[in-house]
Amino acid sequence: MLISRRKERLLKWLLLAFMTLRIVLGEIMEEVPSAGSSSSSSGSSTTPSHESSNTSSSSSHPNHFTSTPSSFRCSGEQVSPERCPSGAACKDLGVECLAWCHCPGDCIYGGQTNATCNVHHEIHCEGPKTFNKLFTCQYCYQEPTNYVCSEKLDCDAVAQDPYYLSNCTVSQNVLCLGRREFLKRKKCNWTGGYRWYAAVAFSVTLGGFGADRFYLGHWQEGIGKLVSFGGLGVWTLVDVVLVAIRYIGPADGSLYI
Repeated sequence: MLISRRKERLLKWLLLAFMTLRIVLGEIMEEVPSAGSSSSSSGSSTTPSHESSNTSSSSSHPNHFTSTPSSFRCSGEQVSPERCPSGAACKDLGVECLAWCHCPGDCIYGGQTNATCNVHHEIHCEGPKTFNKLFTCQYCYQEPTNYVCSEKLDCDAVAQDPYYLSNCTVSQNVLCLGRREFLKRKKCNWTGGYRWYAAVAFSVTLGGFGADRFYLGHWQEGIGKLVSFGGLGVWTLVDVVLVAIRYIGPADGSLYI
């Protein structure tokens, strides 16, 4: 009797599991055609948009590749009529006397090319006011003698990255291509007047009293060396080596002379 009851329960559980599995499979089979139809409809709807996007991109593609301009401004915008001679030949005037100069955009780099220039209306000169002026075809930043950069004296010259951004401006009497004002990465190499051999001499002779640290501006460490008598000689010996190899420099971040 006990065995037959167990068989009946097992058959009931198997029948229930079979019915549940059949229901789940039926629902899955119903969802598959709908998903396929939706994907096909979405595919058919996305295809025209994709083609239209390709069409629009292909139509706008040529606009991304612009040709080199035939000419563009290559002179400064500040004119100084008071610095220009009166009655001189127009073609001999400096760039600071010209209202504008247009340089050809297809010139060969490094070669001598003619730029079309026009004299400022307030300046009186002999000859035609529009003429050609010879210039070197190169960008403004390529020749350091053609521009002036601002100097920074509070940078850290002994830092791991001793560089800073400087504002550079091209001289008014220079014709060149590109921007006339730009940023340039320059190395910080200023000095506060500290001499390396003087620091070494202080470290060897009076290092036990912190004279080397006081000289370089590290007064906190100097007081520590003075109170501890140079760390009983150990600190003094360490500082002699560090100053000699220039590991310890001026506290203001400048370089030794």
